[in-house]
Amino acid sequence: MAITRHELQAYADVATLKAETLVPQANDQVMVESLKRTYNWIEASTLTEDSKYIIKQTSVATGRWEVSTASSLYTGTSGVVAIVLENGQQATETITVTGALATGTFNVVSASVTASGTEFLITSKQIIANDTVEVTIYNNSGAQLTVTKIDVTVLEF
Repeated sequence: MAITRHELQAYADVATLKAETLVPQANDQVMVESLKRTYNWIEASTLTEDSKYIIKQTSVATGRWEVSTASSLYTGTSGVVAIVLENGQQATETITVTGALATGTFNVVSASVTASGTEFLITSKQIIANDTVEVTIYNNSGAQLTVTKIDVTVLEF
């Protein structure tokens, strides 16, 4: 009979997890205490190990532990005084989000807009360079709209 995990298992560090001989199963989850992150077992994964976001357990040929928790949160607020958009117009604004990198496992999870109306769309939000997020807003209100502030949240996984 195979031994299986029945709850979140904690490992002191990456080396201990890599050396584990217990074969991971679908839906297994572990915690690496030194990194303060949880990882999910992805059976078919062949991603390149980096020992931070992707961990390959030595005893298993296919499958990886992939990070499942955010390690850091970064926020930024635009310095926008007023962007006036006529109906059907769009504008793109860059916001400084110190700590957000263009490479790695960073994800823009939210962009909120303070405007004179509520009928607008955020059509894109992306990290375009280190410390820089670009947000595009489209006015579909049927009237003029003034954007006064954009807040952005970026997570590092």
